[in-house]
Amino acid sequence: MDENADMTTALKATDKSAANPKRLRTTRLDMVLLLSCRTLAAAAQTEPPVVPGRDTVPVSADGTAVQSPRIPPVYHGTDGRRTPTSGEKLWKSPAPDWEAQALLFRMRDSNEPEARARALEMLPLDEAKASDLERLFFAAQDPTPSVQQAAWSALDRCPEKDLFAYVIRTLAWGTEDRVRPLDAALPRLGSRLEKMMTATLETELEAPRHRRAAAYFLGRSGVEGAAPLLAKCAQAGQDDLAETSAVALSMLRSPGALRDWEAMLTHQDTTIQTVAVRALADLDTPPARRAVFETASGKRGAGRMAEQEAARSIGRWAENESIPALIDIMRVNTPLNTLAAKLLHEKTGQNFGTSPEPWERWLQEGGEKRGQAQVEPFPE
Repeated sequence: MDENADMTTALKATDKSAANPKRLRTTRLDMVLLLSCRTLAAAAQTEPPVVPGRDTVPVSADGTAVQSPRIPPVYHGTDGRRTPTSGEKLWKSPAPDWEAQALLFRMRDSNEPEARARALEMLPLDEAKASDLERLFFAAQDPTPSVQQAAWSALDRCPEKDLFAYVIRTLAWGTEDRVRPLDAALPRLGSRLEKMMTATLETELEAPRHRRAAAYFLGRSGVEGAAPLLAKCAQAGQDDLAETSAVALSMLRSPGALRDWEAMLTHQDTTIQTVAVRALADLDTPPARRAVFETASGKRGAGRMAEQEAARSIGRWAENESIPALIDIMRVNTPLNTLAAKLLHEKTGQNFGTSPEPWERWLQEGGEKRGQAQVEPFPE
């Protein structure tokens, strides 16, 4: 229902309450609360950029949607020459007046999950504390060691509840220039915020963006104990939280997640399948390599994108392992013949086409390289 319809309903209620002064005052107060909340919500709708934990779609200057990578990027810290923003609100909404704030608290205590999530998203963090923390995270990336040490000393003294509030809000809603220095600092915050971030990810009634931000934090900060929870969230659905959880789990590079990655090779989300292949390639253990080879061979029931990613991963193995493996892939998974032949050409400088037999004969005859692959470009 749009704003005009809400207002019409409220006016009708006012007309019916005219004979009852007490009811009229209550109705008018509800109208004020409604308008205040809508003003606050409208102010919060300015479009943010794409940052870790986000599910927004950027829009180009001509108004068309721009396709962005679905896997959240890992931001690196700035060089310290940038200064914190001064004189600006860190959050998009202005400080609410007492009526709107009262309504937000009522929403926070509502039985409706969507109302609770919206209230948590809109209630602002204390502006003075947020500004101080922003400056400290910028200073933590300063090129001068003494400045970095002083910033971290101050951050170590910061109460965990304030630190948690700043981190979760900035990852979920902050602009890119504020996310970058924070992202670089996350590996040092894992032990302090692990419990609160784990609780945020586990709570299904929490705002979706906050759960994604918590998942990203657990992976980026290297919380090994969060691997089972991240694997559970990654396998549980086909949404942004599942993808973010899979990426976060891949950041941990946990050998104990081998079975989880093998299970995700048949995930219904092709993006998660691809993340699983890359994670197995990063593990680089014999069982992980076997899973990658079986995926490229079409034996794992993965999608075409995952099979192609697996073949590319095999192409990065040592020559004595990758060349025979790629020839075997050509034999058993013919849809990948062109890609496998291209990878073999890049490794050997030879061009025997997309059939495995010439490559097998060449390998049996000694498999001598023919110089750089650029000598004879492989046809696209």
